[in-house]
Amino acid sequence: MNAHPRPWVADNAAWAGAAPRLSVLTPFLRDDPCALLAALERQAGVTVGQVEVVVLDDGSGDAALAARVSEAVQSLNAPARFVRLAANEGRARGRNRLAGHARARHLLFLDSDMLPDGPDFLAAYLDLIATADPAVAFGGLSVLQASRAPELALHRAMAAKSDCLPAARRKLQPEKTVFTSNLLIRRDVFEAEGFDEGFQGWGWEDVEWAARVARKHAITHLDNPASHLGLDTSPTLVAKYRQSVANFGRLVRAHPDLVRAYPSVKAARLIARLPLRAQLRAMLERLVIAPNAPLPLRALAMRLLRAALYAEAVGAPAQEAYEPDRSLAGKLRRRWMRLYRRRPARCAGPRRPRLSITFDDAPVSAARLGADIVSAHGGKASYYIAANLLGTDGPMGPYAAWTDLERLHAQGHEIGCHTFDHADLGRVSADAALKEAEDNRAALAAHGLPAPQTFAYPYGEVSAAPKAALAPRFALLRGLHRGLVAPGADLNQAPSIGLEGPNGEALVMRWLDRAARRQAWMIVTTHDVQPCPSRWGCTPEALGRVLDRAAALGFQIVTVAEGARQAA
Repeated sequence: MNAHPRPWVADNAAWAGAAPRLSVLTPFLRDDPCALLAALERQAGVTVGQVEVVVLDDGSGDAALAARVSEAVQSLNAPARFVRLAANEGRARGRNRLAGHARARHLLFLDSDMLPDGPDFLAAYLDLIATADPAVAFGGLSVLQASRAPELALHRAMAAKSDCLPAARRKLQPEKTVFTSNLLIRRDVFEAEGFDEGFQGWGWEDVEWAARVARKHAITHLDNPASHLGLDTSPTLVAKYRQSVANFGRLVRAHPDLVRAYPSVKAARLIARLPLRAQLRAMLERLVIAPNAPLPLRALAMRLLRAALYAEAVGAPAQEAYEPDRSLAGKLRRRWMRLYRRRPARCAGPRRPRLSITFDDAPVSAARLGADIVSAHGGKASYYIAANLLGTDGPMGPYAAWTDLERLHAQGHEIGCHTFDHADLGRVSADAALKEAEDNRAALAAHGLPAPQTFAYPYGEVSAAPKAALAPRFALLRGLHRGLVAPGADLNQAPSIGLEGPNGEALVMRWLDRAARRQAWMIVTTHDVQPCPSRWGCTPEALGRVLDRAAALGFQIVTVAEGARQAA
């Protein structure tokens, strides 16, 4: 983590000793929050002693603006603090930092380009706190006080239609219609669920946060709006949507089931199937910024352009979540393969429970954060690489680069084989399976990496001919069916336990206890390691807790290659 210079902090005369019920938290980046501060000051008469204000300059680098804000903060009758950062930390981290300065039980995030619509704006929130003590409440947005300049007309029209909704409409999708521009959060909720700092720049961090919180807490919607003054010109809005693509992809990966029904996701996936998407985006952008085109047509073009941009993040459904054969024949084949061409483990020598952590496909998060966590617990991990995925983006985030693999190898982690193209070996011939393995070995060798000693079947799938062909070439071939490696287990299709999905950690913990009792070898498989993992990955905390539990039970952490030597 990069160190940031210590922030500059200044309090006004009313700050010391105050005990507010509500903390208003306002970040800004080059926007001037003085109009908002003046509006809050006009409401101070009915909220004396109950509200504090904290303002954060998130690295604007504008000394004149900072001086104006500092003067405005000092003149407030309400307790107020001004925090100035030397470098921009981003929307998510900045809001997390603001919460660290707040003292009240409830936090009101109110953007610097907002202006309360009603004279009782703060009083309404204080009444809600007194009567309902809500976990989360969103007051809504409007454009009532926003500029009507022609160059802002497109943004104004789109915001009025999709963002400025009454509470009755917002309640239909409570987690989707939440914006940090006018958002009340109870302190204990925010301390348990802060904003994901993996979101960089503009867009979607608030929706992702609300999706997490909605699983545990009700989201209250009320009609206590503030006007969004910071409308953008059409070129600026296009630039923001283009910059938000990575954030949108992060949201989709974190909450695939939730966002599947979003119109933006459906449209993006439909466009992802189309050819000539670059030409389509260029045509739509020209229409969006055409000042003489009818406004409804420009708004439609903007929505389509946004979907076309987001198509690059979500891809087509078939690319995002390939499903192996789920037919009855496929299920019977899987059962048969566990009996076919077996190589029984002997597991001779001293008995001690062993644990292997394996990362399939090697997303960047696994290659970096995952490796750090395993190494911090005194072990080395096994990475199953499909070389043709490296350096690309996928449903679990970006995949590792060759430099990541070279670093992992130098650190002592195992680099295993996962075919070249991540092929489903339940649907290919023996020759095709051998070519996949050989192409992968050659790609690794071209980057100075040794020939893999162990193999993992992509999707856990294999049929008879590929299993027979690959078995002599590797010390162990890992599947995805549950079980432990104990005497008699098949080293040509070794079992594993998935640390993935909402129940993965609990499942792994149960199998750890079982492996400890049997003094067996347990292989854990996962993919990405990030705060909002895909459905195939895990959080850093979950991986750490699994390794903590293994240490407490006396497990030895080994690579799969090392475990295979002991089991042969």
